[in-house]
Amino acid sequence: MKGKRPYLWVLAAVGLVLWAVPLALYAKGVFLPTVLWIPLYGVGLILFLGSLGTLFWRACLESDPVLRQHDHTVHDERNTAIRGKASAKTLEILRVVLMAAVVWAAAGDSSRQLAVLLFGILLLLSRVEFGCTLYYRRKM
Repeated sequence: MKGKRPYLWVLAAVGLVLWAVPLALYAKGVFLPTVLWIPLYGVGLILFLGSLGTLFWRACLESDPVLRQHDHTVHDERNTAIRGKASAKTLEILRVVLMAAVVWAAAGDSSRQLAVLLFGILLLLSRVEFGCTLYYRRKM
């Protein structure tokens, strides 16, 4: 657990900078375009609060044996295998539903953009699954 702490502190610092820079510029009267301001502010806030939350959770796990035991219970191999099978079945069902929706959208009177969008989502889903398969093959 301790190996990722410097990484999380760096993420918190980067998030704080990304979050504070738009606010400081706004306070000085420099107005960034909304297209630039919202992503900087949002990404900075998510990085800062997310990494601080993770650091807090890790500190709680290290100090409280009851929480540590609960975390081990939740993340044991059996529960992980059950969640993995449920996720795989959900992915198969989602793929079948998307395929049916693509066929329905292409054959029906709906717009061509809907069929292309659904097909793009189906391709994205397949690519993410393929990438995860490659990642876990290399990891195991």
